[in-house]
Amino acid sequence: MTNPVQNEDAVVVKFTETVSTLALLNIYWLVSALLVIPLFAGTEALFYCVYRHVKDRETALGQTFFSYVKRNLFSSFKRQGLPVMVLIVAVMDMLVIYFMPINSVIRSLLLGIFLILTLLVFMLFMYQLVFLFSEDSASKPLKRLKARVVQAYVTVIRYPQYTFTLILILFVYLLISLYFVPMLFFFGLSFPAYCFTYVTLNKLSKKSHRMG
Repeated sequence: MTNPVQNEDAVVVKFTETVSTLALLNIYWLVSALLVIPLFAGTEALFYCVYRHVKDRETALGQTFFSYVKRNLFSSFKRQGLPVMVLIVAVMDMLVIYFMPINSVIRSLLLGIFLILTLLVFMLFMYQLVFLFSEDSASKPLKRLKARVVQAYVTVIRYPQYTFTLILILFVYLLISLYFVPMLFFFGLSFPAYCFTYVTLNKLSKKSHRMG
């Protein structure tokens, strides 16, 4: 018979490991961002390390992170340059419309459209990073950008319950971060990466196997 106290202790240990791992990974990523050139490689490295933590419960990932950055310092520009540019353009367009001096129905309509578009681009951007390392139905990581984006789009449309859940979780996280700014320092990208990776590995993969 399973001891409830041991189960609770195991949950606490796992939670602590996850929080500390995500905090460290986010600090590593911030270092990459401050150095500018390793930003793309650092972003991929963060998702790679989060993937390994969620899948295999690995925690000592510092060497893994920086080894990935070193190996992919320039190749990551080719993989993530276009997705980052599209995301930046979508966000900038939404902000331009938001700060337009004209207060009209058309402005509100355009703002709503671009808000939805920006959320979609963000979801595709995050999923394609997860799919770079996770396995698809053919048990092969999706290396080509087009394949990752298509798979990301199919995932967003096919599983709206997870799409809306992720948006809600990240919205609540953002609101909390506005009152407790250090959360952005320790979990700014690592927490969203964890959410998308967890959903992909523990929810979407199981559904795919059952349907298969």
